[in-house]
Amino acid sequence: MDSQIVNWKTGPLCKKEHAGASHLRNKGDVSRKRGAMGRKILIVDDDASISRMLQDLLIGEGYAVVSANNGREGLRAVEAHSIDGILLDLEMPVMDGWTMLDELRWRNDDVPVIVMSGGVPAESMRGLMREGAQGFLMKPFQLEELQRRCRQIFGPPVTRLESVPVLSAS
Repeated sequence: MDSQIVNWKTGPLCKKEHAGASHLRNKGDVSRKRGAMGRKILIVDDDASISRMLQDLLIGEGYAVVSANNGREGLRAVEAHSIDGILLDLEMPVMDGWTMLDELRWRNDDVPVIVMSGGVPAESMRGLMREGAQGFLMKPFQLEELQRRCRQIFGPPVTRLESVPVLSAS
């Protein structure tokens, strides 16, 4: 079966063959099923360079990755995939991270969320923790801190992947 890194606007970016089960999830189903590839992390960030860096790092760690450019696309990804954790930027067009987190919790989806931001005051970040985020990272952050937080909050990947070739989106 094909596992893919998916960008909701451009489609599959990378794929790797592996054995495992399908992880599509119905609306309202908040179960966290994992297959042979391990935990699936959703990256929601409108900055393509940050998103790509996070994808490369998480794939190297052994996580499966889904990518979205804003909160609205992120919510669609949560509905379509069995997501085990979300790295969520706050400041994005269309739907920001604050609204996406609020919508997830309103839907009773308890997927763990790590919020990322570069200019949010510490008090606002503490407010996000009260509203359901499990952690936050201030940009720019150290990659080692990101790895540690992902393992701590999302859990370690089930398996470690070899490098995944990057395919053209065109």
